[in-house]
Amino acid sequence: MHLPQDTRGQTPYSREMPAVSNMYDPAMPEGTQEETLLTAKAVYNSGKKADFLEQSGTFYGLMKSGTTFHIRGSMDSAMYYYEKALEKGAEDPKPPVEKIIIVYTNVSTMLLDINQYVKARYYLEKAISLGKDAGKEQLLAGVYQNLSWYCIIQHKYDSAVHYLKRVSLGSSNDRDTGIYIPAKQRQEMLWGLVCLETHKVPDAIIHFKQALKLSRPGERLYSYHLNNLSSAYIANGNFKQAREHLYQALALIAPTKKDRDIVLARDVYGNLSRLYDSLGDYYNAYKYYFLLERTADTLHKIENSKIVHQLETRYRTVEKDKEIFDRSVKLLGAQQKLARKNFWIVLLSSFGMLVLLFAVLLVQRQKKRMQATLIREQNQKIDHLNDMIRIEEQERNRIGGQLHDEVMVAFSIVKMNMGILMESHPEILQQIPDYEQMRQ
Repeated sequence: MHLPQDTRGQTPYSREMPAVSNMYDPAMPEGTQEETLLTAKAVYNSGKKADFLEQSGTFYGLMKSGTTFHIRGSMDSAMYYYEKALEKGAEDPKPPVEKIIIVYTNVSTMLLDINQYVKARYYLEKAISLGKDAGKEQLLAGVYQNLSWYCIIQHKYDSAVHYLKRVSLGSSNDRDTGIYIPAKQRQEMLWGLVCLETHKVPDAIIHFKQALKLSRPGERLYSYHLNNLSSAYIANGNFKQAREHLYQALALIAPTKKDRDIVLARDVYGNLSRLYDSLGDYYNAYKYYFLLERTADTLHKIENSKIVHQLETRYRTVEKDKEIFDRSVKLLGAQQKLARKNFWIVLLSSFGMLVLLFAVLLVQRQKKRMQATLIREQNQKIDHLNDMIRIEEQERNRIGGQLHDEVMVAFSIVKMNMGILMESHPEILQQIPDYEQMRQ
């Protein structure tokens, strides 16, 4: 019986195998891992997300929100809050470098999980640049480990080794590096994967044993280490140890139905199928290969369900956007209609005001004309009266002058006659009363 050679479970970095976030939990921003998990559990069990996200306007609030959704597997929401946190951190004049590096690490983890390797590399390089510029390269252990994981995915094992060697710059302390999984355990696992892919099986066994020793049976990664170690044992021909570890891993993950554990179960089934195929037990080899295919179908259905859900969400979003657009068009039409109505109202009002103003101006002009005519007539009457007075005055003066001249002539004749009479008959004049006074 011939089985496919790529059904090994020891390569969780393969494009067909678990990605980074299936292997690692997100970095904890503050406090212990237990505190954050209890907070997230309380939040989601009670359904009061707002209580936890009430400080989401701050960098730390946004970061905690992203971490909570990351833990719950809501990658879209986690990415949204992580990006908001990075935007908030960029606005800070004194950015919290350590926390920003943690966010970059978690974002790159999610991107590697969904096979967006270019964007993951971009965030990892930004984290390295930030750490070096701030002189805190010791905080980059998780970043270098993600870069080594990226290089393993791309089958660039020399580069993976280069970054794994640089991880020694960081601290193995959970709080210092911002890594939930102790750095040493993660380091050993990555070294084991590199050694296994470069056919250094004994070294891979040593590293996987060390990683298994650093983990606890209750941890989820314990099953991964068992599976990886059994892969190395199969490659080394130690089928007994491989089978023992595989059944132990299968027992640990069997009760769960989480996606990441279904992926691990698929890897374990693949290793069991290879193991029995190597032992010539084709019945069990086919049995586990069938379970492998069925698990792969389950994962495929889950993935399809997620895709359908995403498409449905996008469809609803598009429909909602379309509805909003239609409403906007109707609203715009109503606004345009109202604007036209207002335009005509303003136009007619303006025209009416202009007509009224023109009428007022016309009345005022007519009034001024009438006043000017009246004033002109009055002035004419005054001029006429003045002319009459002047003529009368002239006539009076003429008459007065004429009377004056005639009287003076008469007086002169009387005076002259009286002079002659005085000379000829003085005694007569003496008999006239007031003669002397009249003479004078």
